[in-house]
Amino acid sequence: MTPSKVEINTLHMPLLNRTGVDVAVMRLDKLSPIMSGNKLFKLHQNIEFARDNHFSPIISFGGAYSYHIHALAMAGQYYGIDTVGIIRGDQPKKMSDTLQDALACGMQLEFVSRADYRSKNDDDYLESLSKRWPAGHIIPEGGSNTLGVNGCQSIVTLLASEIGNSYDAVALACGTGSTLAGIALAVPENKQVFGFPVLKGGDFLKEDVQQHLLKIDAAPRSNWQLVNGYDFGGYANVTDELVTFMTDMFESNALPLDGVYTAKALYGLLDQIEQSHFDSGQRVIFIHTGGLQGNRGFFERYPEINFNQPEAAV
Repeated sequence: MTPSKVEINTLHMPLLNRTGVDVAVMRLDKLSPIMSGNKLFKLHQNIEFARDNHFSPIISFGGAYSYHIHALAMAGQYYGIDTVGIIRGDQPKKMSDTLQDALACGMQLEFVSRADYRSKNDDDYLESLSKRWPAGHIIPEGGSNTLGVNGCQSIVTLLASEIGNSYDAVALACGTGSTLAGIALAVPENKQVFGFPVLKGGDFLKEDVQQHLLKIDAAPRSNWQLVNGYDFGGYANVTDELVTFMTDMFESNALPLDGVYTAKALYGLLDQIEQSHFDSGQRVIFIHTGGLQGNRGFFERYPEINFNQPEAAV
């Protein structure tokens, strides 16, 4: 399930020529016709665990446009494992493209109120799910458990297989912080990892990332940091400025970005470079974590971003 090769493409921009900073994009979005991006790595060990222990269904959580729900549904179809998606909010009259894909893959969808959804990590709520599906395997929202963090360490293994250690830093978008934690655990100690939270007020992720790290390695880690201020108004919020940036990156570098994660993080990284937070001669690897299927939710509002290249076809 985990790949052996990945594309790494250098960005070409006047800003980078002027500052002398090299940015290369690790294209996790192009890895697999089944599923790709960071979700491939987050789900890999979870699916192996479920299969090895004969657990079924796999149960997880997300919203109507959730990249995680989409990836889990496709993986379940491919591996012949039943899946259940606990979806935030009332069932809409018209399903999003993401949820239509999930249904087509055979995922069972259960819609819960936003109040109930906020209890998704509470012991009582998780116990109620376990009683309904006693042989099930529950994965937290976004795949943010220890199996998911461990799986994300393989991103660094894949990177090293292509370019060794010839980079200075890694940058990526952060939703739950679990991908960042996996990468921070796996990179050499002299490499820095920069996470760009896509949720408003993303400082709360510091504690979450630290907890992910301590569950796997008791040694304190100081090779990572969060860079806030690039959420564009909050999770799943997309502005005209961000859409213009997405369009420009596609036209200038043939690089499709999604409006929820990768566009915000790459915008933030380039702005940090503009502000001289990186030195001339440094090489930064930007992790394209996928999620392009989510762009379909923006098409009616922003038809100009209709350059979506879905990671998989149902």
